[in-house]
Amino acid sequence: MIRPATLVDLSPIVGLYQHLTREMAVLAPTIIQPLAADNRDYFARYIMEDLADVLINVDEAQNINGFALVVAAKTEAAPEVVAHDFAYLIDLVVAPTARHQGIGSALLGAVDAWSLAHQLEYVQLNVLPQNTDAIQLYEKWGYQAAQITMTRPLATPTDRGNDHTGSAGD
Repeated sequence: MIRPATLVDLSPIVGLYQHLTREMAVLAPTIIQPLAADNRDYFARYIMEDLADVLINVDEAQNINGFALVVAAKTEAAPEVVAHDFAYLIDLVVAPTARHQGIGSALLGAVDAWSLAHQLEYVQLNVLPQNTDAIQLYEKWGYQAAQITMTRPLATPTDRGNDHTGSAGD
């Protein structure tokens, strides 16, 4: 059963999030590090916020085995940017013991329902390219890449002779 989280649910949410950060740190150690701190205040703010929600999946034994953190957002207010009100799916987590049971899909469906109830135009999320299971789930739901973020380490003084600068078509 999926329902909005309350403050009573913070401990298991934090535990799931800490597990997520450990998994993501293995996939992208230069971007994410395991979170050991208790960040219940972070989630409490979203639970209390009117334009955000932590949607949780509760199993028959009343254990929380997954959650989706979603917020209402707007595109940047700039003249060249097309204005949109959208849902930003910050995190989607399913406990390892509960994966491949449809919980991720159920949470995505709940995010869609939440987004429609808030009259939002679309759902946006970020996913690590190494997280292939998540990408497959999102693609199954019709998500597609809309923007790609690229990074490049800056050269050290000894590497500068191998620096490749310029733009496409140079």
